[in-house]
Amino acid sequence: MEIECSDEFRIIDEKCGWRAWKESGLENTDTKDVQINYHRIYYKYLQLHYKYLTEESGIEFNTDEIVQCYLNAIASSSVLNEQCTLTIYKELATDYNLVLATNGLVQTQKKRVSIFLPYTHRIYISEEMGVIKPTKEYFDYILRDLNCSPVQCLMIGDSIKNDIVGAKESGMDVCFYNPKHKNISDNILCDFEIYSLAELKRILQK
Repeated sequence: MEIECSDEFRIIDEKCGWRAWKESGLENTDTKDVQINYHRIYYKYLQLHYKYLTEESGIEFNTDEIVQCYLNAIASSSVLNEQCTLTIYKELATDYNLVLATNGLVQTQKKRVSIFLPYTHRIYISEEMGVIKPTKEYFDYILRDLNCSPVQCLMIGDSIKNDIVGAKESGMDVCFYNPKHKNISDNILCDFEIYSLAELKRILQK
């Protein structure tokens, strides 16, 4: 089936996506239920998203098929945050062991970051690990696997809850990547805050 991806359809799809996301509770990664069942709940969220889209748009979908199409499309997408992202990543890889740590599905995440893998020391995907960010178990898993201490690590992330808080509680230094200049709560302790990836060189030279 071919569907015209009009502005109206995009708005409906986004609305259905956010509704399903909130109802599934996936944003509550600090709760035990989500931590234990994150990947099962994620599939449920996708099913719910496209169920609502069918109802709102009046277009009949085979939910299982469209979920798989979505996962395939996500796996094939690799939009970089900044044009210089890969260049900076390559430069840093000459001096540091770079590690990718992500919540997500193996099916999608490995393909999405494939251009970085030649320069990556390790990649950690929550579905493979059986634990998710921001749990201490997630970061402890990485430290054990790397055979290093928290003080030897710098976590760079764009999620305060999942990246910054989780890593900080495990004893790592943290750098909040904040290109949209979001306000940070006073009780969140970031060792560094950057607005562009080029700023990493300045931090790492200290």
